[in-house]
Amino acid sequence: MDVGRLAGTAAELDPKAQIPEVTADNIRASLAKATDGKKTGAKLGDRVHVTSVERDETVLFECRDLGNPSASADGYLHRNYLRKD
Repeated sequence: MDVGRLAGTAAELDPKAQIPEVTADNIRASLAKATDGKKTGAKLGDRVHVTSVERDETVLFECRDLGNPSASADGYLHRNYLRKD
């Protein structure tokens, strides 16, 4: 994916738009912030647990296999970080 092309497209939609530089520190901060919000969870069957963390601008969905602690270092199977419009 050509990120530069996407950034140029966003600027074309609004010529006055300020597009911030993307850095590793910005990404780490955004991912860390996504875990601080309203948490809800549901257990699906004997082993699978789904958690969502909702903020004004983002939603984090996380699936864990409670019967398999080696699923990842943090015990989760899958995470989705989504930005709301």
